[in-house]
Amino acid sequence: MRTWTDEDLLVCSDAGVPSNLVDSEHCFNTHEEATVAALLAGVDSFTDHGTDSSEITARVRGALEQGLLTESDIDPAVRRQLSVRFRLGEFHPQCDPHTLTKDFDTLRATAPSPRRRRSRRWSC
Repeated sequence: MRTWTDEDLLVCSDAGVPSNLVDSEHCFNTHEEATVAALLAGVDSFTDHGTDSSEITARVRGALEQGLLTESDIDPAVRRQLSVRFRLGEFHPQCDPHTLTKDFDTLRATAPSPRRRRSRRWSC
């Protein structure tokens, strides 16, 4: 996929995949091993456990503590995430589509009203 464009791409896991690699598929013995394998294969963002990032964060920390992963293994994923987020305007309040959305949650997201869409016409 990364050869399709010169731009950084963000690769996200399918929902539940990190856990499924251990729990239902039995591809790995531990969640830390599965997380490392996915990260090294090019997954930049993990969608597991809804909006609660504590599980995947704990697994990455555990992999670091066990020596299965290094910070330099994580750096490319962080760089790609930040690159895409900057290009989408997330760090520029006038360009961030979620600035006006209180406590944005992808599970409860709704499309902005036509009035809100019209009020967001600027160049980013």
